[in-house]
Amino acid sequence: GGDPDEQVAQFNEALDRGADVVVLNAVNGDVGEQLVAQGDKAGVPVVAYDRFVPGADYYVSYDAGAIGRQMAQAVVDMVPPKGSVLLINGAQSDANGIAIKRAVHKVLDGARIKVVAELDPQTWSAEEAGGWLRNQLADHPAVGIDAVIAANDLQAGGVVATLTSAKVRPSAWPVVTGQDADLEAIQRIVLGQQTLTVFKSFPREAEKAAEIAVALVGGKQVEADRDEEGVPAFIFQPLVVTIDNLTDTVVKDGIYSLDEI
Repeated sequence: GGDPDEQVAQFNEALDRGADVVVLNAVNGDVGEQLVAQGDKAGVPVVAYDRFVPGADYYVSYDAGAIGRQMAQAVVDMVPPKGSVLLINGAQSDANGIAIKRAVHKVLDGARIKVVAELDPQTWSAEEAGGWLRNQLADHPAVGIDAVIAANDLQAGGVVATLTSAKVRPSAWPVVTGQDADLEAIQRIVLGQQTLTVFKSFPREAEKAAEIAVALVGGKQVEADRDEEGVPAFIFQPLVVTIDNLTDTVVKDGIYSLDEI
């Protein structure tokens, strides 16, 4: 539920019940480091899942830098030269959010895309993203904005809700990005409200984390693909999903059926 205190309680409960390995999708970096230290003290290895945590025993995720690059490059390809963008970064308490922001800026700066205004939130809240955009539209009417880069689909939902409530006409609707390929985001893409999302095929990620955990329980060594800041890591590459390829990505991978969409 995104509650750091709840995650600490759940982690402690896992240790109390005799967990031999913990796979941890940390709510944020600070809490993650705290829990990894607890696991280390208890002799229990921690696999950082989807979110990098310094000091973890293993790390399984998608390339956060690639997510930012793909998102920003898609915008560059879709908006006019020297276009104007509102930028909603991912949570800056999250290593992924920081990496995505860095990558987005590098692409936009290289393409001379103008970032009119930028939000650096501490959470991935749809409400915060939507509320910030509502305030921005007072100073920057939608007709002059070519894209709203939202770092994930929750934020994109807040963006779309604000654009809808502001009655932005279809001809002035900006490019809207996201990440995670949530079902609601895929549905917004079909409706023409969200332009793209970045898809991380989570079955691959989940299966790899489970394989590592099973190996560690069995006392086996796991050979990683690479090293991420001193942590053995398995990093997968994401894909941009638009209306043109959603059947070849999220449907083909069995994430959603056409009926669900």
